[in-house]
Amino acid sequence: MPIIFVSYHSDELIYASFIARLFDRRYTGKIKVFVAKRDIPSGADPSKTMLVENLLHADAVIPICSKKSALSGWVWWESASVWTRGKSVHPLFLGIDAREFGDPMKLLCQGRNYFEISELEEVLVETARNCGIAPSGEPLTADEIRELKALKESLYPPTCKVNISYKPLEETQHRHIYQLNLSVENVSTKKFESLHIQFWFPYGAIETKELSYDWLQLKQCPRPLDQYGEYVFNFDALPDGGKRQFSIDLLPGRTLNVFGHPKAIYNFRYVVDTLGFQDLEAKWEVFVDGILASRGSKKFEELNRF
Repeated sequence: MPIIFVSYHSDELIYASFIARLFDRRYTGKIKVFVAKRDIPSGADPSKTMLVENLLHADAVIPICSKKSALSGWVWWESASVWTRGKSVHPLFLGIDAREFGDPMKLLCQGRNYFEISELEEVLVETARNCGIAPSGEPLTADEIRELKALKESLYPPTCKVNISYKPLEETQHRHIYQLNLSVENVSTKKFESLHIQFWFPYGAIETKELSYDWLQLKQCPRPLDQYGEYVFNFDALPDGGKRQFSIDLLPGRTLNVFGHPKAIYNFRYVVDTLGFQDLEAKWEVFVDGILASRGSKKFEELNRF
């Protein structure tokens, strides 16, 4: 029976075990998937079980490439041991990209993103194929996708929570004016050192289309997305007085009101006088300390009552 050896850092057993379960469910009785700790019986010689009985005979290895495993000689050595015998290596990058993980893994083996469903499914197919087993081609189930999402959240604990709402300012039969409220709550345990927001909104509804701030810019998106305007907010570009005033709201447990609220940084107003915007959305990406911390959207029809 072909052997797939899953190589990982000892602190990241949960990520290796998930990969093993994906194979076990699809190839029971056809492929043996070995994960150290999980598959070493009580009282057995761990070196013999892991290295002689499994690694030496592995038909493929799946290294879990992470920031931790990049610093461990084991993942490199186990992967090289399989590669030098002419067998296949299928890296899965976990919270790190191939460039950051570095050579020779990046140079010799085409890797995939652990948390990208289509890429993970490709690894399941190609690894089985390289072991001489006909791939099942079965996509991840809903339960497996939920588990994958939970694993991602365990690796990337949420750092912020985005709240978006609206307040009616003026409503007539043919025209409504609203205030948009957008805030970012720090749900982490440390202060945000930087905050960058990209926000897309139906361009035709925006009341003020001319902005001349260093910290907030607006432009109409090019076709075919020209129905949207893109705002770019950069906390670091606020004037010194503004940074002093609002920096306290970057602390853990605090909320920075970016748009709309009485004490917000910017008074965001929009006008609805047509039903033409109702199929559009408000969308955002929030970057905390240079890392994407939140991405979401809200239907425009939920932001007005025209």
